[in-house]
Amino acid sequence: FAVKLVRGAYLVKEKKWAAEKGCESVLFRSKEETDIAYNNALKFCFENSEKVALFAGSHNATSMEIGAKLFENTGRTSFFMTSQLQGMCDYITFNLASANIPASKYIPFGPADKALPYLIRRAEENSSILGETKKELTLIEEEIKRREKVS
Repeated sequence: FAVKLVRGAYLVKEKKWAAEKGCESVLFRSKEETDIAYNNALKFCFENSEKVALFAGSHNATSMEIGAKLFENTGRTSFFMTSQLQGMCDYITFNLASANIPASKYIPFGPADKALPYLIRRAEENSSILGETKKELTLIEEEIKRREKVS
């Protein structure tokens, strides 16, 4: 069984759809609930790694750290892959790849009228990424200083 585990970028759209239909949204009420569910799903997949192939797409550093530790503890190398959107949380992808965990960047493509709304939703739904961006800029600045000292 193969699973693509993602948080998604449709929070606002889904809640609006549920309100228009007069039904309760199936989404979690808070980011914390979403994080707990995602991390529990990661753990479930690793606990069943003999039966489950997992593709984990997330920009959440904590979730990816949990996934990396679980991956290292299984001793298996062929059932787990990670990915982040190109240009977002590159340090997470780098750290995963440096730990020999299959990591990739995905690049959305297609007609502009489809791709741009998707990227805008990603930016809106990932407003927590702003903190990650600051972290990434700090890491880049530190690397530039390190390279200046070496040369």
